[in-house]
Amino acid sequence: MRRLLPILAFAATFPTTVGAQQSTDGPYVLHEYVDAVDMQGINGTGGANPEVAREEFFGAGQPPALSLETRPGEPIYDKDGPVFDRPIDTPYGALSPYAAANTLDDRTDRVDSLTYFANFDPSVIPYKRVVAKNHAVRRGQAQYALDVQSGERRPVDLDSPPNGPSDTFWGTFLVRLEPGRVHPIASISPDQRILQIVSEPDVALDFERDAADNFFIRASQPGLVRVNVQVAVPTFYFGGAFPDVAWTDFPSDVTPPLDPALRAHALAIAQKLGFTKTQSPATTVVSMVSYFRDFDARPFPEELKGGDLLETIATSAIGVCRHRSLAFVFLAQAMGIPTRYVYNEAHAFVEVFWPGHGWRRLDLGGAANELNASANDGRPVHDPGDDGLPTPKRYLEEQERMAHNGWEPPNARGDGGGESNGTGRSNANNSAAEPGTSSTNGAANANPTPGPPGNAPDAPVFEEPPPDTRELAALRIASGTAVVRRGEALQIEATLTDASGKALPGRQIEIFLGAVGSTNARSARSLGHGTTGTGGRLRMRVEIPAEQAIGRWSLFLRFPGDANHQPAVAE
Repeated sequence: MRRLLPILAFAATFPTTVGAQQSTDGPYVLHEYVDAVDMQGINGTGGANPEVAREEFFGAGQPPALSLETRPGEPIYDKDGPVFDRPIDTPYGALSPYAAANTLDDRTDRVDSLTYFANFDPSVIPYKRVVAKNHAVRRGQAQYALDVQSGERRPVDLDSPPNGPSDTFWGTFLVRLEPGRVHPIASISPDQRILQIVSEPDVALDFERDAADNFFIRASQPGLVRVNVQVAVPTFYFGGAFPDVAWTDFPSDVTPPLDPALRAHALAIAQKLGFTKTQSPATTVVSMVSYFRDFDARPFPEELKGGDLLETIATSAIGVCRHRSLAFVFLAQAMGIPTRYVYNEAHAFVEVFWPGHGWRRLDLGGAANELNASANDGRPVHDPGDDGLPTPKRYLEEQERMAHNGWEPPNARGDGGGESNGTGRSNANNSAAEPGTSSTNGAANANPTPGPPGNAPDAPVFEEPPPDTRELAALRIASGTAVVRRGEALQIEATLTDASGKALPGRQIEIFLGAVGSTNARSARSLGHGTTGTGGRLRMRVEIPAEQAIGRWSLFLRFPGDANHQPAVAE
């Protein structure tokens, strides 16, 4: 298992570790001094190019900042799952795998607004796996429920590489550790492989999973920890055609067996809807998705109350995402297709296991009218490509309704783009999409054929900006402290010259503290500014705010430019 040390020597500017006085109340040391970092030749004796080495080490994308500060709307994960800083609605179930079972209900009308926090980069909004349930039961004759199959958790294999094509993501979690307890965290896929683990403070962490592939963290030390995890997710999980398999190819031990009476009842409902084993498994799954995506999210009819709830919801085709997903699980499991119910704070969907290929995500629609996504600004939204599944009328109407209500991925507004992930697909989704639906299916999302310039009467005319003919400037950091404690001053020395090396005195230099590797002043904390003196030199002391979170940060300097010189950033 790879771990990064607290000081990342390959940052674009000299990195600063913000520390605090050593705590005597517990086992944590809240600061750590490291002279050099040797990450497979990234620094030290290897002499490798830092930028090249960084890309080779991290692969696509970069890890989130290691800060113990909570981002706006960010939950803290404890032994019971994510805990938000304010009450939120969770209509699809408690956000802990081992809380009460998820039961089928008759509250089938649409939810107005829900909140979602984006733990992953690229974001998988709204599909992160907070809870997965695999054990379908009927209690008495009326209550249909799903919980997690009992059994011991097993360690997560951290050494095996991904199997086949995969997409990579960074996940970040604030976890309040209790020794000896497991702490559930969100995931993207049951088959995801963990590539890297980075934590602040740097503590030993064990990862486990249960029978439904809920993921957990365990540690022997208490306290608040920021955990960054890089994962690789098989591309099959996101979409594509279902390969031909036989009904006898499905394993019988992936999900717990249904009670014989429940299985017979659910099979009878499936047959009433036309889903039988006279069709191939692939045809059956595609047909079921098409049917369940065409449900109507409306109030439960009074005249239907009092009957068998599973049969009524399935045959009447009413309900939001949890009704569609729960009913789908019962019918699919009865037919012998291993299926799970998966949800987070904002959406519910299902997973099916396909022989020889692993788990596959199936979204059935039915999300809320509006989705308030926290911590998603500026990050790309993962584009899974066309999932190859039908998009019936009501499913498309949901997309149009959500677009009308204003929800769209942040980068559809120009906030950054995706990176190539090695699969020929982008990790950015640049179209407005309805949470709980595929962003690439159907005519509602088809790109219009471009017409001649000026066809749209109100279309803005974009012109290339004129080239910047000002002279280049060079800003260099001569020296600086690598480790500093909160509330202490930091000595900075830098020089500013033009392209020929001529000193530029009397110019203002801005000083920022930001995420490791970042030189984005908009997302960094300003520590003040100074003015270059004789020889273009800047010498000054800046104070690290006492409220600054403990962690790894990059200190960078910026010359905003003047009438004759272009802007420059110290690297």
